[in-house]
Amino acid sequence: MSFAKHGKHKQTWYAVYPSKKLKKKKVISINVLSKKLLIRRDRKGKLLVCRRRCPHLGADLSDGKFNRGYVVCPFHGYKISFDESRNNCKYAIQPFPVQERYGLIWIFNGPKPTHDLPKIQTKERFVVKLPAQIVNAHPHLVISNGLDVNHFNQVHDLSFTEMPKVTSSKIHVSVSFKAKSNMLLFRKKQMEASFTTYASNIAIASIEKPISFDVMFTGLDRNRKCKTQTIVFLPKSIKSIQAISLLYILLHDDVKILSKLKFQPNFNEADKAIESFHNIVNSIAEY
Repeated sequence: MSFAKHGKHKQTWYAVYPSKKLKKKKVISINVLSKKLLIRRDRKGKLLVCRRRCPHLGADLSDGKFNRGYVVCPFHGYKISFDESRNNCKYAIQPFPVQERYGLIWIFNGPKPTHDLPKIQTKERFVVKLPAQIVNAHPHLVISNGLDVNHFNQVHDLSFTEMPKVTSSKIHVSVSFKAKSNMLLFRKKQMEASFTTYASNIAIASIEKPISFDVMFTGLDRNRKCKTQTIVFLPKSIKSIQAISLLYILLHDDVKILSKLKFQPNFNEADKAIESFHNIVNSIAEY
């Protein structure tokens, strides 16, 4: 059982670095997912992410000379291939699958992706990457919070007008609902929304009413806390201000609760969605 266990990193996509911070022909070193990695952007803009240590004696490859398909170790001069066939190189290391999307560099924590990185429609939307936030909770708890419809009335003052609908698959859990808001700025407004988790550490909230916008959440396990990155897809209108206000109210209340939560899986019949997420996370292999 690895749900909400620190240091247990699942095979899925993780946002590890802001795209704009890595210029062409630059190499940076990061410590993430209990691994020491390097990220390089070549002169054409192509990304490489791999383990930082040379497989020979552990030299730091971020100081090496990079060529097409290999790096020369700065310690002994051995060529280290980025292809398992080695291509006449002494050693080889396997790069991590990598993508750039929504202003972030994403890696798949595993040899090959087992599922796609979620896509959100950006046409006619402002894409805003909010500053990263540190939450004193495990990423699994932060990401699955929107599935916990049982707290919506108590914490967010939402009264369901229809019972929430829960669906799930091999890596997804989704809950959709309709509710009336009793929050001060949105009193008596009808809210229609869905919340979907992807594997273990990505979630997307799609709000249709009272304002149409989307929010993507992702989290990293860092120092026994969650480094949360939030990307908001806002309407290109004055309604974007209302959307940000609604998001702030919801997140502010949740963070306060999550920061003091000590999780125990004592689920009841109202916890179908979050229990499904719990089971999916436990079924995903680590790397």
